[in-house]
Amino acid sequence: MGNTFGNMQLLNQNFNKDFILEKIQLGLKEKGYELNEKGSLKFKIFYQPSNKWICIQSNALEHVNHHDLKKLSELFYHLFQSDVISLNIFDSDILSMSLYGINQDIYIDDNNMYDLAIPGTIDKWIHLINEHYTKEDLQTIWDNHMFIYMDEKLSKIGKILGFNDLCQNGYHDLIETNKDYDIINLSFECRHHTPYININ
Repeated sequence: MGNTFGNMQLLNQNFNKDFILEKIQLGLKEKGYELNEKGSLKFKIFYQPSNKWICIQSNALEHVNHHDLKKLSELFYHLFQSDVISLNIFDSDILSMSLYGINQDIYIDDNNMYDLAIPGTIDKWIHLINEHYTKEDLQTIWDNHMFIYMDEKLSKIGKILGFNDLCQNGYHDLIETNKDYDIINLSFECRHHTPYININ
């Protein structure tokens, strides 16, 4: 049995912690949610000022609900006006990466098992590639369909784009407290009969 998880990576444009909290609370308030420590919609935000990406995990993303992941990713892009990459691993067999920003794109590798593959458009990701890497490096990994576990492929992509190891985790994974980043826990309760985000 492989790993299944989803998370979002928000490009950090020198955001401070208070700004992140304010934006998320205001954005979700507009969608009918209020901050409530016993609320059913939960987030973990892993924040370190010097990190290129801010990892955002949510219990709403644990079952790889692409519809809700898309809604949340688009919401966070509009809130922060900064690139968001949503990441999905399904049973370690399928890797899905969606880019939300001025450029929008999707890349899916299913190891030629499910007829779900989407090749992606490498030029839309160039601005996110780390120094010392090239678009050819990313394309080479994308084009390699020999990975037994998509987790390993995501790890290699993460080095090229600058993700930290948290990209390999979902909301319910046990993650040791790390002095290198703060963990911001937020819970929200929906005030509407029809929630914007479904919790499975």
